[in-house]
Amino acid sequence: MMYYEQDYLVRSYECDSHDCVKLSSLVNYMQDMAGVASSAVGLGYQEMFAMNLAWILYKWKIRIYEYPKVGAVVRVRTWSSHIDKLYAHRCFSLLDGDGNVIGEAFSVWVLLDFEKRCVALIPQEIMDAYPSNEELVSFADEFTNNPVSLAG
Repeated sequence: MMYYEQDYLVRSYECDSHDCVKLSSLVNYMQDMAGVASSAVGLGYQEMFAMNLAWILYKWKIRIYEYPKVGAVVRVRTWSSHIDKLYAHRCFSLLDGDGNVIGEAFSVWVLLDFEKRCVALIPQEIMDAYPSNEELVSFADEFTNNPVSLAG
């Protein structure tokens, strides 16, 4: 399976009053990793901007099994699980220092044409750039797609 991963140190300002990392911080780690993965295939922010396109997080489902404490390291692993003309699916695993899964996420992204100000079909060359791994996080089968409408 082709995936990207990176370690994140849980900092005190990312934690709640019990020294546990906030969900918003874990979400930031995952969104950062989505950008790392896109940059790795040559479709980072600058390349997408030059095409008047941007990835927009449409929806996701997140399950956190354990919230790490300040000073812990969280390894975020991500992979593209499926991409078609309208949706790009990306999975995430969050691991603790011992490699145990402490969280998972399944996300759906759409492509925004910001010149036309609407959701765009994903061009074949962009679909081809992302290696799709049909392996999903454990609860992805519970996820449903509600159709997005394309403007005009």
